[in-house]
Formats: sequence, C-alpha cells, structure tokens
Amino acid sequence: MKKTEEKHAEEQKTKKIQKKKAERFKPANLESYRMALSAYSLRVRGTSPDTVAERVLYFERAASALSARTASDFFSALNPLALMRAMADYGADHGPGSRRWMHLTLRSILKFCYLRGYVPSDYSEWVAPPRRCRLSGIPRSLPEEAIAGLLSGIDCTSPGGYRDLAIVRILSTYGVRGWHTRHLKLSDIDWEGCRISFAACKRGRHIVQHLTAEVGNSILDYLRMGRPSGTEHSELFLGTMPPHRPFIRSAELSNMIAVRIREVGISVPEGVSHGTHGFRHAFASRLCGKVPHKHISDMLGHRDFSSVMVYAKVDFDGLAQAALPWPEEDVQ
Repeated sequence: MKKTEEKHAEEQKTKKIQKKKAERFKPANLESYRMALSAYSLRVRGTSPDTVAERVLYFERAASALSARTASDFFSALNPLALMRAMADYGADHGPGSRRWMHLTLRSILKFCYLRGYVPSDYSEWVAPPRRCRLSGIPRSLPEEAIAGLLSGIDCTSPGGYRDLAIVRILSTYGVRGWHTRHLKLSDIDWEGCRISFAACKRGRHIVQHLTAEVGNSILDYLRMGRPSGTEHSELFLGTMPPHRPFIRSAELSNMIAVRIREVGISVPEGVSHGTHGFRHAFASRLCGKVPHKHISDMLGHRDFSSVMVYAKVDFDGLAQAALPWPEEDVQ
C-alpha cells in the first residue's frame, strides 16, 4: 500500500514538472505556434509541404472559429465543448471539402498540443469527422456557355493573360485538378509525340492525354510572350511578379479563376465552384452518356472506378430511357 502511494506521488510530481516545462516553452503568440506546428509536421510527421501550406490556412480559420486572437485565448479554448461548438458553427457555412480539411487540421493541432504538453489530455478524439454519404451529391459544373465566354473573354495583352488563358484551356480540355495544373512541368509536354502528361495525384493514376492544337498553341503563346525567362523553376506556370515562383497553394489558382470570371462578367449558378473544380465536373458531365465510365475514370486519373459513378446522375438522356412508364389507372 505504501509503495502504491509513493508511486502515485512520484507520478504526480512528474506531471507537475512536465506541466511547468510545457508552460515555459509554450509559444508566446499564434505565429510562433503556427511555425512550431509546421516544423513538427514537416520533420516529424513527414507531411508534404503542400499539405502543410494548406493546413496553415485552416489553422488561421480554426483560430477564428475558436474566437482566439492571442495564444492565451487559443489554448484556453481547447476544450471539448468549445471544439464541438466551433466545428458545428463552421460546418453550417462551409462545404464538405472545407469541413474535412478543418477536421483534419484541428485533430493535428490537438495531437501536437498534447504531445508537447500544452494541454492535459488528448482532445483530438472530441473532433468528430464530418459525415457524408458516398455519391449523395450531384456534381455542379460550370455551364458550357460560361466556359466558352471565359475562353473568349480573357484579355491576352499582358503576360498574365497568356498564362491564364492557357490554364483555363487545360482545365476545360482535360478536366484535370488544380494540383495537376500547378505542378505541370515543361518536361511533361511531348511536342513531337503530341502528348501531355499529368503526374499522379491523391493516390490516383498518371494521366497521359493527346495535346490538342488549341492547348498547344495557348501554351506556346505563353512561353513566347508570357512566361518569365531565366527562371530556375521547372513548373510551366509561374507568377507574373518577381520572384516568379510557381503556384504553391491551391487557393492562388482558384482565386485567379474567380477574378477572371468576375472580369469577364460571367454569371455562375449558385453552388458551382468559382475555382478549378467546376471545370473538372463540366468535363466529366460532358462525356457522361457518350463515353464508357471506365474511360472517364482513366481520363480523370481515378484509381477507383466507382468514383465517377456520381456523374451518372447528370446523364439525363440515359436516365430518361431507364425510366419506367407511369402505370395507368383503370377508368370506370
């Protein structure tokens, strides 16, 4: 009995020492905490730089959702009730993709805080994952007339115009993700073989497509009159302002698309993405009913064939043929 009490006292003493040590090394402000979390994700967890950059954005959103302006407010808000309330309030105003990113970011933050001793318990399990039934939604794509208006309305009197036109043409022609476009390299274009390649993304497949004349000419115009010369970057699309770096975050490319849509004056239906994914949905919807779903899956770079089955919901001609006639009632 005495040994048990001594062991318990020793454990309490160790916890107090660890708590004091954690308090001493706790970040003084949110910026220091963000840098520490990013360094931990890169060096210890082996998280990719792209994912870390995306989580930095959601770290700022998490701090806003928790109404934390200082580091003290932030750590005080890390309790189960505040976390559940923050997730509920955030989910009411954001889509499924954004809710998923917030969930993953909050779990990473809480796990990091617990491992560093900033909080007494691991609260990561209190952040419930957003529930979404597979294939429950309907893809919302950019209308074809909106895409045509955007292609014809981009002003190509500046380097940025040549770049943005080439990006929009690639997105609309091949239906690739924004990630594919941001990471497209000069070596991915086979001019002699008329092929363009996109690296595998999100555990998907490598994509190889025919280089159409429209896309090839747009890329050539950008290389001749838009792309900065003398740069060390191998990525095809670069910023127009020094230091002329590639698009690092997905929001940068989506914001560019949204700005071009506003400049051209295109009206986008409610619920349709103003970023890159609206082109992807439009590409798949355009082929649905005309091309086998397996081929659409390959062109989109999906490894799982069932991922494209959701586009069967927009094949209205095919659905009309599958509909059964309404039973007629006997008329007395």
